[in-house]
Amino acid sequence: MITTYDNLPLVRQEAEEPPIFLKTGSFDLFHEEHIDILKFLKSLGGISVVGVSPDSRVRQRKGPGRPVKNENARVQDVEDSGLVNYVFVMPEGVLGVPKSINRLRPDAFVEHRSDSIGVGITKALLGLIRVKYVVCDDPRICSTTEIIESKTRLAVETSVLTKQGDIIGERVK
Repeated sequence: MITTYDNLPLVRQEAEEPPIFLKTGSFDLFHEEHIDILKFLKSLGGISVVGVSPDSRVRQRKGPGRPVKNENARVQDVEDSGLVNYVFVMPEGVLGVPKSINRLRPDAFVEHRSDSIGVGITKALLGLIRVKYVVCDDPRICSTTEIIESKTRLAVETSVLTKQGDIIGERVK
């Protein structure tokens, strides 16, 4: 269900018994690895909540041309996966994740890498409000940025090989 940041306390109220697990991210160019992390989130049981980074934050972190899809489309992609109970757009700015954690008060915060940006700050906040930190260190799960960089690298390598082949071909003539 698509909800809002403002309604997160209602999600907490509705979830008296089962634990709430929060995962945050950009979820740009929704791909198989996103599905894998959402399946992991769902496998934890309880209520799964996903906070999607706003467009301005994605642009700030990942640079020009990102996000490829706007925040509403990215929220819809997560919703359409059918793997989460709630999805919302996080607040603007660098404090979007900590604000979301503080507002929802999940039982656990889920990361897909233990080396993610801001882990130290996030872990410190989690300790203060007694929220568990769960990491899915599945090496098969990568970010959209890694996929884009990999495709770009492949395109450049292919281009270089083609140019070298042309040069070699000219020498043979």
